[in-house]
Amino acid sequence: MNRRNFLKTSSMGFLGSLVPGIINAQKNNVSEVVDIHMHLIGESQSNGCYLGPRARKSLSYKMLVPFLDINRNAGSDEIDRQYVKMLRQKVESTSIPYIGILIAMDGVYNKKGELDFDRTPYYVPNEYLFKVCAESTSFFPGASVNPNRKDALDELEKVIENGAVLIKWLPNSQNINPTDSRHIDFYRILAEKDIPLLVHGGKEHTVPVEDQSLGNPEHLMLPLEEGVTVIVAHCADTGGDKHGKYFDRFLNMLKTSPNLYGDISSLTFLHKTLKLRYFLNHPELFDRLFYGSDFPLISTPLVSSFYFLGKLSLRNMFQIEGIDNDLERNLTLNRKLGVPEHCFRRGTELLKLG
Repeated sequence: MNRRNFLKTSSMGFLGSLVPGIINAQKNNVSEVVDIHMHLIGESQSNGCYLGPRARKSLSYKMLVPFLDINRNAGSDEIDRQYVKMLRQKVESTSIPYIGILIAMDGVYNKKGELDFDRTPYYVPNEYLFKVCAESTSFFPGASVNPNRKDALDELEKVIENGAVLIKWLPNSQNINPTDSRHIDFYRILAEKDIPLLVHGGKEHTVPVEDQSLGNPEHLMLPLEEGVTVIVAHCADTGGDKHGKYFDRFLNMLKTSPNLYGDISSLTFLHKTLKLRYFLNHPELFDRLFYGSDFPLISTPLVSSFYFLGKLSLRNMFQIEGIDNDLERNLTLNRKLGVPEHCFRRGTELLKLG
């Protein structure tokens, strides 16, 4: 079941005829979109991938699977092939040029720096990432290198040499402590090579976690002080501790750290809309924000224009919900809400395209 078929069972399905107008308007207004937050998912051992039992049993995984155009009864090799095919079709069928940065996922490492599959929720190696990106001009590689691995510096140098445009961390689930001084050499390579570090900020709700406190954006001061360009995924939208909310701390850090940015991926989700509304009410902050979709999670009913009542006309809501392509629908929703055009293109800075 894809999301459009799900919506056809509701009263909004009959207004799909309104879609062409909104798509044609979009063609005339955006020259290019760079989505810096798209997940490459795999489970086939032949691709080096791993999907652990905790991830398979998680509520988020069970919620996502029915909304992907994939035959779950197929073998793991075929499932991986179908996922990549689906990704390419969605990117290449958008009404405007669309570039996606695909993200790998490194695992959890033990004290010896060895990969610990028992604690790793899922694993998508950089080798597979580069293979997929090499097959399409629409994708660029966002490698994942856990600094706790014993060959971290060698792996970092290798992925940069192979063309990685950013490094992605999910500290909560990869057990990465950004404040650890043993990572300084890692940070210095990133700064020297001008490779951004995209780091999940806030609580993690999708992937099984090791430690939620590792999502505190203030833990990123060390890489910032070492000159790394740091992009906080989701702008640390959820979570906090006795010292306050992570989102508020991220906003305060923007005032003092000029090399700190955020991405707006997942902020169209039902439980995160207030954060996107905040940015829409403070448009000057978009000068520090990148566009990201968090695909494939946007394929679920967690995202809907109807969660933005008061910001959109009823006609626009029905038009948006009638768009079949998940990437185009999320893009259109953000544009109609008033996200400025330069936010969608800021990713060209990562790719050195503009």
